[in-house]
Amino acid sequence: MKILFKIFFFLLIFNNIIAQNNSIDSLKKVINSTTSDTTKVNTLNKFAEQMIRYNLSSSFDSIELSILIANQTSYELGLAKALKIKAILFYYTGEIDSSFILLDESLNIYLEHEDLLNAGRVYNNIGILLKNQGDINNSIEKYLTAINLFIQVKEKRDLIAAYINLSNAYRYQGNYQRALSVNFDALSILDQIDNKKYSDSLKIGHIYKTIANIYSVQKKYDQADSNYNIALDIYRILNSSQDIADIYVNFGTNAEEKNDYIKIINFNRRAINLYTSASKIAVADINIANSYIDLMNFDSAKIFIDDALEIYQQPVNDRGLALVEYSYGRYYFFQNKHNEAIDNLIKSLEYASVNNDYEFISKVTKVLYQAYKNVGNFEKALEIHEQYKSAEDSIFNKNNEQQLTEMALTYDFEKEKQQTELVHLAEIKRQKIVRNFSLIILLIAILGLISLFSALRTKKRKNEELRLKNNEIMQQKEEIISQNEEIEAQKREIELQRDLAVDRGNELQQKNNDIEASIQYAQRIQRAILPNKFLLSDFYKDWFVYYKPRDIVSGDFYWFFAKQNKIFVVAADCTGHGVPGAFMSMLGVSFFNQIVTQNDEISSDNMLNILREMVIKLLKQDVNDYEGSHDGMDLSLIIFDKVTKIVEFSGAYNSLYIISDNEPLNLENVNSRIFELPDNDKKIYELKVDRMPIGVFMTEQKQFQKYTVQLLDGDKIYMFSDGYPDLYSREQNKKFTTQRFKELLLSSANLDMKNQLNLIEDNYNNWVGKEKQIDDILIIGLQI
Repeated sequence: MKILFKIFFFLLIFNNIIAQNNSIDSLKKVINSTTSDTTKVNTLNKFAEQMIRYNLSSSFDSIELSILIANQTSYELGLAKALKIKAILFYYTGEIDSSFILLDESLNIYLEHEDLLNAGRVYNNIGILLKNQGDINNSIEKYLTAINLFIQVKEKRDLIAAYINLSNAYRYQGNYQRALSVNFDALSILDQIDNKKYSDSLKIGHIYKTIANIYSVQKKYDQADSNYNIALDIYRILNSSQDIADIYVNFGTNAEEKNDYIKIINFNRRAINLYTSASKIAVADINIANSYIDLMNFDSAKIFIDDALEIYQQPVNDRGLALVEYSYGRYYFFQNKHNEAIDNLIKSLEYASVNNDYEFISKVTKVLYQAYKNVGNFEKALEIHEQYKSAEDSIFNKNNEQQLTEMALTYDFEKEKQQTELVHLAEIKRQKIVRNFSLIILLIAILGLISLFSALRTKKRKNEELRLKNNEIMQQKEEIISQNEEIEAQKREIELQRDLAVDRGNELQQKNNDIEASIQYAQRIQRAILPNKFLLSDFYKDWFVYYKPRDIVSGDFYWFFAKQNKIFVVAADCTGHGVPGAFMSMLGVSFFNQIVTQNDEISSDNMLNILREMVIKLLKQDVNDYEGSHDGMDLSLIIFDKVTKIVEFSGAYNSLYIISDNEPLNLENVNSRIFELPDNDKKIYELKVDRMPIGVFMTEQKQFQKYTVQLLDGDKIYMFSDGYPDLYSREQNKKFTTQRFKELLLSSANLDMKNQLNLIEDNYNNWVGKEKQIDDILIIGLQI
């Protein structure tokens, strides 16, 4: 049966090729013979469209002539088609700006003529161009507009193409849930097409392959392999050898996760037997070679590396040559020929460094470091190890940002899905109420008509009054029985609704449990990105960090970073609590890491200025948008030099307290005030800060200020959010206040940091009691 299928599809493809050639010849005859300008424009457009695959120059000439005739004859729809084809030609020649201009002109014409089908196709083309330019958000907007138009005109094949493009955009964005949902929608529509063409069946295979690719990215390999197998069966029936080869390579890639080198070799060998593309053959060669190296079969490995080298040299492919040199490096390394390995790995690293391919740089430097170490060149080994660490840091930051983005997108998707389900259930309930009410009205109307009919018959037939009365009694009895049956049916319906409500309640409870589990996972992520508190021990004589989230995750966060003899310390309070606050806190940690790693020398005020710009840009904040996002954070930041004991300070709303026996040096240049208690030699020097947040500000946005203070041994620094001063005692019906917070710190200043922390915790318990905490709490204490 499979052989008959293959023969059928081979004949189908062959006939398509012959038909295309015959079609081009027929179009030429029409162009040369027709006298109708409209027919000539339409024929020139079809000819140019088909010639794109064979001769761009001929296609350009035909479309220019079509545009000329369409303009002369005011044939606007033909002109719109010609402009769209010319835009595609400009795309193939790399003139992207011109392509956008022509597509806009074509779109305007179609919209003026209310040609929704062709307008949707142009929107789809614009979406493709925007995605290829990296403008994913706008490309998604265009695809959605195209989909809406295709749904209106009920054009299924164009709708499927737009869904596939939308899926690719969501996948590129990292929104895997939406990408999968769109692919399943496309499959559902394809199932509705009765007379499927060869291209329809091929699209089904492509969609299953795309679904498998998404599962592979998510490391769901069993689901990925299941969908790859479905796609493979379809491609085999269609005899699509290049797609079959791609599936084999993907199977090999998934096998890498289990180190199943034999399976990797077998799948890639099968792909090579099918591929006609030299570059794809070279990729499979490299996969096989590296698996042979891991199996210590060096002779076989070298054969495949040499084949790949020959392909990548004609023409030169820098990326491919980097892969070849890396494979040669491993080939020599595992044979203990470390000098030869070093030569090849250095060449590979040069190729990779040009494109900042951090994952590949990490793989190369990991082997190169061991090679230098094995030959005793420890200085060079250390240098390469630094490159390895730098690449790993870049990969970590990129993955962290992707995880945050994916978490946010998944949360939005699930929330939208839940709202849709609630709306759907409400609509079902409304329809049932309307239906039941209509039945009741209908029943009342029937009863009224019956009563009226009986009264008329009674007037006309006095002599049959008794018989009619008996009939009426019997009829009423039947009606009562019918009503009882109706009541019983309604009772069963009410019981069914009750059972559905119970089931829905259980379902909602399960969803709440799932959401809580997700938040618990978010807590682990938040704790993982917070820095190690014991880093403070390298810079301060004594310290404590009092960190008490209101919910499972916190909107307050702390951040430390050591660079040479300096340490950066931040105490921050983000907008909101719980999950929204946690998202902001993780953004804050990520942005601070990015700022200090990208700037060798930076002051505290510049750090806050840069951070503010990053937050405004990411959240798309606008000072004139009163209904938009105004999220941000309040914080204090110090940079402490443990050699000179000089502290540099900047803040957004949050002040800094210094407790000392003596007034710190340089304090006369700082906006500060003093707080003291009777019979206490120590004083609190409060350093005031800029009264503006990290984020958009409703008044004039100014630059943050920095202050520099010389500290002495024994001085103490306190950084905090507003959570502790705002503690609320329901018993006393008042807040703890900043005044009491200062008294607490100053009265316990002679204690060591551990005992002072215990006192702060005890005071919290006494003040709040068993009441629920109303805000996140963060206090950092540092002793010089």
